[in-house]
Amino acid sequence: MKILSFDIESCTGNPSDCSLCSFGYCLSEDFEVLEKKDILVNPRPKKFRLGRPGEEARIKLAYEEEVFRAAPRFDKVYKEIKALFARADLCIGFAVGNDVRYLNNACEFYRLPLLEYRFCDVQMLAGFLDPENKGQGLSRLGEKYGIEFLEHKSDDDAYATLMLLEKLCLSCKMSLQELLDYYEIVPGVNAKDGVKGMFSLAQLYNRKGLKRSKAQSGILLHEFLREMKRRPRVQGILRGKRVCFHSDLEKNDILRSRRLINRIYELGGTYVSDLTAANLYVTDGTDADARLRKLRRLMSAGQKVKIVGEEEFIQSLGEVEEIEFDDVSVLVRHAREKAENRIVRARGQKGNAEKSKVEKYREKTAANKELAKKG
Repeated sequence: MKILSFDIESCTGNPSDCSLCSFGYCLSEDFEVLEKKDILVNPRPKKFRLGRPGEEARIKLAYEEEVFRAAPRFDKVYKEIKALFARADLCIGFAVGNDVRYLNNACEFYRLPLLEYRFCDVQMLAGFLDPENKGQGLSRLGEKYGIEFLEHKSDDDAYATLMLLEKLCLSCKMSLQELLDYYEIVPGVNAKDGVKGMFSLAQLYNRKGLKRSKAQSGILLHEFLREMKRRPRVQGILRGKRVCFHSDLEKNDILRSRRLINRIYELGGTYVSDLTAANLYVTDGTDADARLRKLRRLMSAGQKVKIVGEEEFIQSLGEVEEIEFDDVSVLVRHAREKAENRIVRARGQKGNAEKSKVEKYREKTAANKELAKKG
């Protein structure tokens, strides 16, 4: 398998201002390095902003600013970069989401076709193999796995990412394909219709010792409640009831909570996560129920809410249908919508900037005409 490991540095840290200043890569076949190179780019922003004014820069780039300024613009190196992606079976990066965004932003700025490729996030894979790795940076993981490299030099970061992936495969005695299959990885996709992030079916469905992330659970619950609100109201024993669960019931088992919420709507009620909107609260009765403590304060201020125990409430619902949900489609759709919204915002910002330049030019022209008349 040919793997393209890539890393991008920015002169501002903003993925929407065409600040890409280096594209480093390491092309390999079965972890044997074929090519390693840092492609430098003269970024569009007039100033390098790597920290707050008056403070030391957050990061130290591998080259001085004048070296980047002597490099070509992105459109001059686009074909070289595009050819690399075409040669790879799979692309990888470390916390690769931002790198994808920087690259897409540069393509859009220069009105060049977006590069289409599949990608995997090595940071996420490292967290799957060892919970202690979760959220750790490349530098820390490099130390842990004995990988030496110069941080923030793009081709070195790309090389370290590739070597880290090899170490992960060796640690679990699997080939890369076996590792991806074991965790049921669906690679991310960068395409013209937007970015779809990488995810693990094993994590999504709590298999192989993995647990669905809080972010994924939050998205699934939010999208489900949005769908429920579109339902026509029905008559039932919960008509007029705005139900809120204690946090554990709502968030820890999304499958169960959605089944219960679906039954609430079948019985004429609605569900709210906002305590201030609730008039029926379901508690587990434990001291850990933080929502209950907050609710009691609201009730002392005048809010009227009926409090009922979890077991009693669930029994009152009768038979709850064991519905299965297509969580993959929901997450993919959410990722696509998020990417499309990001593109729209970026285009809007660019349009406003261009409009501002036009307005300044018109003001300057008008001022010159007035001076000419007076002269």
